[in-house]
Amino acid sequence: MKKVSAGIIITAGKKVLGCKSTKRWDLPKGEIEDKEKPIDAAVRETLEETGVKINKKDLTELGFFKYTKYKDLWLYLYVTNKLPDIKNMKCTTYFTDRYGNSILEVSGYKYIPFKDIDDYFYYSICEVLKKVQKSSIFSSTLTKESNL
Repeated sequence: MKKVSAGIIITAGKKVLGCKSTKRWDLPKGEIEDKEKPIDAAVRETLEETGVKINKKDLTELGFFKYTKYKDLWLYLYVTNKLPDIKNMKCTTYFTDRYGNSILEVSGYKYIPFKDIDDYFYYSICEVLKKVQKSSIFSSTLTKESNL
C-alpha cells in the first residue's frame, strides 16, 4: 500500500518555499502518522522541518495528489503577504541514510519563483506544483489574500 505524506505550499503568489533535501528542493512535508489527520501532519511536518508554526485556520485545503509510485500527497496552501524569514528557519528532524548516518532532513531554505521550479525541485513535486498553480483554488486564494 502506498504511503501518504502531507505538506504545505508556503507562498505569497510568485514564489514558493523550497526546503533543500539531499540533492534537490522539496516542500515541507512528511508522512501522516497513524490516526493523524492530514492537516495536523502538514502543520507538524512544517514545524519540524522549518520551525515555522502555521495555524490550521490559515490553510486552504488543496487535497490529494498522485505523487510517486511509492507515495501520494495531501497538500494545503498557506498564502501570506509576509513570507517567513528563511534566516530564522531550522530543521529539527533527521533521517538515517543507508550507511547508518543521521542526516538533517532539510539543510537549507530558499524562496523559488514558480517560473523556475523545474530548475530546483524534484520532478514529481514540480508536476504537483504545476497542477496546483493551474487550479481555481490557487488563484482564488491568492486573489482573496491580496484583497485583505
